[in-house]
Amino acid sequence: MESVLTEDERRVLDLLAVGLSTIDIALLLRMSDAAVRRHVAVLLRHYGVEDRTSLLAAARLAGQRPGLARLARGVARTGPLPPR
Repeated sequence: MESVLTEDERRVLDLLAVGLSTIDIALLLRMSDAAVRRHVAVLLRHYGVEDRTSLLAAARLAGQRPGLARLARGVARTGPLPPR
């Protein structure tokens, strides 16, 4: 892909890759669930796909490595998960 993902888009992609829901991603990243849905919509358009499973496959094919390794570095800066 030619355009670059924002840091928030990368974090959302990483959390989708480990199977978190929209609400869990919102809690972890301290953003609204509407903001997470907007990031997912942007990612779907960016990769030209219609669902989250296809999004993860397309991201991997494009050379992205969404998942735990990058997630551990990025989320560590956000602090502990807030209580539900």
